[in-house]
Amino acid sequence: MRVILTYDELRDIASDGLPEDFGAEYETAATIEALLDAIGACGHEAVGLPLDEDFVRRLQQSGADLVLNVAEGIRGPQRESMVPAWLDHLDLPYTGSDGLSLAISLD
Repeated sequence: MRVILTYDELRDIASDGLPEDFGAEYETAATIEALLDAIGACGHEAVGLPLDEDFVRRLQQSGADLVLNVAEGIRGPQRESMVPAWLDHLDLPYTGSDGLSLAISLD
């Protein structure tokens, strides 16, 4: 099974409108690597896919059988719902809550 791990890369972005501790939501490179290793140890092909400007195109081309989503989103009050909404739109199976649940719980 090809499992895609979606995640955020902690990078320099404008933090206007975000909480002061917004960076605390992001996973470290070591955590991402550990998650990919754990998926691979279960016998699956593990591929990391960071959330960036080219994310949707790369997601469409990923050949995903399942998406493990740990992405928090980039900005806005419903940022955590971005990736699940795209996954629903592309009809890709994924773990975790759907976009509506995440958007409501952030509000």
